Amino acid sequence: MTNSVKKKVLIIGSYNNNYQRNKVLISIFNSQFDTKEININPKGLKKYFDFLKLIIKHGRKQDYIFLIQPAHKFAFELLFFKLFFSKKKVILDAFTSIYDSFVFDRKLVAKYSIKAIYYYTLDYLLCYIADIIVFDTIEHEKYFADKFKIKKNKHKYILPVSVDLDFYHNIKKSDNLNIFPIDKFNILFYGYYIPLQGIEYIIKAANILAKEKNIRFILIGSGQTRQEINKICKELELNNICFFDRIPFEDLISYIKAADLCLGIFGKTDKAKRVIPNKVLDYMACNKIVISGRSEVMEEFFEDNHDIVYSDMADAEDLAKKILFVYNNHLSLEYIGSNARSKISKHFSKESLQNKINKYF
Repeated sequence: MTNSVKKKVLIIGSYNNNYQRNKVLISIFNSQFDTKEININPKGLKKYFDFLKLIIKHGRKQDYIFLIQPAHKFAFELLFFKLFFSKKKVILDAFTSIYDSFVFDRKLVAKYSIKAIYYYTLDYLLCYIADIIVFDTIEHEKYFADKFKIKKNKHKYILPVSVDLDFYHNIKKSDNLNIFPIDKFNILFYGYYIPLQGIEYIIKAANILAKEKNIRFILIGSGQTRQEINKICKELELNNICFFDRIPFEDLISYIKAADLCLGIFGKTDKAKRVIPNKVLDYMACNKIVISGRSEVMEEFFEDNHDIVYSDMADAEDLAKKILFVYNNHLSLEYIGSNARSKISKHFSKESLQNKINKYF
């Protein structure tokens, strides 16, 4: 920063400080600004009172208040704060919309229900209160601006999900031969079992490829659609898939490094078209060949058969076709993993994000 006096930033919320996106983002703010970080952990009503008490105590002394996702928890408390400290600039981390996630992506709430109206109100309020809003992709910005009527003159910045490449470099490949037998072509997927992921298409692709005895699928995660996935597997009587629950992130990276091929997202949801999945960045940071569903936001950065292999969204047959292509040619396709990592270094690294934050703030 050119100014010798660093701006003061309060980073506040109730968030996972082990989540790589948060770790990278917060570490950059810590290095560039005079920051105070408050992560509110208590469950129940106490967290709302704690938030209000702490943001009044510390926020009034700061130049910026940066509300980290999940931000919707504190929309009304933030509104109360702004009523009395209107000159304090609030930065909203608009990484996700609770309204979109629960109503349209996961379909857990009916579109015109009281809950849907409540979730919409939370997202709308946060966008109204914030002085600066940060998004992970241009498509996400367009969605928020249209859906929640964000004024054109409000400051909106793109801070893409980014990774610390040194972190990945220092983790060794898993040598667990029970999970990654050397005589198999091991295909790995990790993530929450939610519609965006399109895990059912991975399962159906595995069924199409069941006669390929050397191909093996490893799925790591848990969540909303897990029972549905288990039911599909049972009906298809598949024996080329093994399932694991969530594991520590460092172990996950060691598993990624041991895999021959990694899978992204394939869900038929609008949100799937707007995101660059964290898992894809994790895979690419480990020099892995990745197959993921084709979308405009992905194609903006990653070229088919150069940095990534695309399949059609929600299409098990096309996914199986692309998996078989990589399986039959994976030694000659290793350049894809190398090219992908170069793209990560250029566009999605900690250093790249730091340059953007310096520019905007």
